[in-house]
Amino acid sequence: FGSRWGSGRRRRPSHRTCQKDRLGLLLQRLGAPKALYNDMASDGVDLEKKLRAVRKKLTQVEKLKEKDPSDLDAAAREKVASEDALRAEERDLESQLAAGGKPAAPAAKPAPAAAPAAAPPQAAPELKKKEAEAATRTQVADAPLAAEKPAPSSLSPMEADKRIKAIKKKLQQIQKLKEKAAAGQALDPEAAEKVAAETEFLREVAALEAGEEYVPPAKPDKCAQKALSQATDDQDASPVSAREDPHAMARAQALEPPPADIGLLIDADTEKRFKALQKKLRDIGKLHEKDKLDKLQADKLKQEPGLIEEIAAIQEKAAKLVEERRARMSAASAPKASFEPRPRTNLPAWQCNECGASGGMGDLIGSDGALACNKCGGTFITHNAPGRDDDEDEDGDDDGEAAAKARKNYESKDLKTKRQKQPPTATKKLDDGVMPTPESATWPEIKEVLESGDRGVDKSRLKKAIEVDRAKAGAPYDAFDQTLLKCSFLTRVELKLPPGTLESEAFQLYFPGALTDGLLELILKENQLKTVPLGIQQLQRIRSLDLSHNQIQILPDTGTWESIAGSLELLDLSFNKLTSIAPLAPLEKLSQLKVDANQLTSLEGVSWRDLKQLTMLSAVGNELASIPEAVGDCAGSLEYLELSENKIVSVPTTLVDLKKLKFLNLAGNPIKDQKIVKAAEKSIKDLKAYLSKIGGSKGKK
Repeated sequence: FGSRWGSGRRRRPSHRTCQKDRLGLLLQRLGAPKALYNDMASDGVDLEKKLRAVRKKLTQVEKLKEKDPSDLDAAAREKVASEDALRAEERDLESQLAAGGKPAAPAAKPAPAAAPAAAPPQAAPELKKKEAEAATRTQVADAPLAAEKPAPSSLSPMEADKRIKAIKKKLQQIQKLKEKAAAGQALDPEAAEKVAAETEFLREVAALEAGEEYVPPAKPDKCAQKALSQATDDQDASPVSAREDPHAMARAQALEPPPADIGLLIDADTEKRFKALQKKLRDIGKLHEKDKLDKLQADKLKQEPGLIEEIAAIQEKAAKLVEERRARMSAASAPKASFEPRPRTNLPAWQCNECGASGGMGDLIGSDGALACNKCGGTFITHNAPGRDDDEDEDGDDDGEAAAKARKNYESKDLKTKRQKQPPTATKKLDDGVMPTPESATWPEIKEVLESGDRGVDKSRLKKAIEVDRAKAGAPYDAFDQTLLKCSFLTRVELKLPPGTLESEAFQLYFPGALTDGLLELILKENQLKTVPLGIQQLQRIRSLDLSHNQIQILPDTGTWESIAGSLELLDLSFNKLTSIAPLAPLEKLSQLKVDANQLTSLEGVSWRDLKQLTMLSAVGNELASIPEAVGDCAGSLEYLELSENKIVSVPTTLVDLKKLKFLNLAGNPIKDQKIVKAAEKSIKDLKAYLSKIGGSKGKK
């Protein structure tokens, strides 16, 4: 009875199909015409197939409508457009099934008026009956879908029962959610959506229990939703951009150029970070010009206050550093009372320790080498050097302890230098990835260095020393080329530039830049510098510093020199206008110190006791009145002592202790004891012998 096989699985025919087949077989046995049999066998089955196919297409159309219209291709849009035709076809098929499987009759055309006599009288009631039935069928075919009876459910009783159980379970969950909401608990969007669907679930249960087909309400078209949303957005996008951009002024300030070159003033990493932050902030500023933002763009807007704050912090730090350096530059050029030479006191040239008499050098009696007091004839005489105050020897214990404590600050307690004891510096140098290009330099000497080693690729052939000897004024050397301060690979720099070039802020504010950790030797002689560049305190590995032949009058404070005391070995301050070298006290690792042709009246600042490596001291052409007795503390290292052309009148006998002394020049000094001068001219051995002879325990000669 119409059994079918497909895909290896047997399908049972429907109950209605079996009834039709039996009826057709019975008519065939009774000798009925074949056309009648075919009509009976195919009408009902074909209508049901067509109806199911139409409904399937409508389901597909509903799914397509749920998608974004922009995602649909041409075929899908054509299917959506055919929805009205499918609905009409569905209504027509349902009407035919309701009418017993016959197609709905078309609307009858008005018949021409016929003579009453033409129709048999007995046929009138039958004609009226047929006309009434045709009118009824036309009304049924043309009636809207809402007026039709609900279609029977397409689910089997078992499937309908399962669906009802599942829906009731969901209704129980919805009831629990409603109880939570009644208790004051907030529901998330998903839970609220479930509660809102309760009505539709109840309708579906009612339809399934009645054996009817449940048709869910049509969902709103996405195109319409999108148009409505766009209209709402357009309405909201009124000209209130100024009100919706509260950070406009702060953003404009953050996008301003930094107060100085951050890479040279702080470090390269901070400069990279600053540029990246400003780029992000510019992109965010463009988002404020848009009418509609997606979620990612909205999240970027939330980052704006943090970006502005971080940029402002970097700008503030750079501005503070610039202000501090400018203040120190101006303070360095002003005279400092703490470093002024001590005023000379009018002490007698000599004083007798036997009778207490005193006087000038012309009052002494006797010949050279045997001077005696003019009153008692005693030879136990103390000679006072100019500038020495007796009150210094009579200071209280507090001053003595303070001096000992200050001296102790610069004593070495082990073999490690101060630089080795310090923690690793936080200063960062430019890495290879941001090495300046030759095109960025204005001085040919810098371009040559940057082009060496295949533009820095071959580190073994990269030049690590530079010399710029351009003392004559003229471009491009009138302006300092800051590209030099970005060459972190340089170990030796020698500059001789036109007057004022190294006094400009382009050098003073940013020096040493990236040279901090690599520079070993710095030569800035003959540049007419009036102050020592304050940036030298950041040169962590500097060994040799030449500032000779300038116009320096005052040295930086002890803190500046203490920062490089662990590495500096050679210091040349010759041919300047210094009146004191007291700030040099922390330099305990010096091996050579040159202070020729200055205006020094004493060597205060030379830590004789701590200078265990000092081999050479040259102070030619100053106004030194005496040689400190503490010079004997350098007995283990001092080899060269040049003190000619000063105002020294006496020589301490502690020179005898200088066991390694190989050269001593005292020429051009008004030394009273001419035998000392003659002995010094002969040899150091003769000088030491004479000083030992006159007796170091009796004072100075």
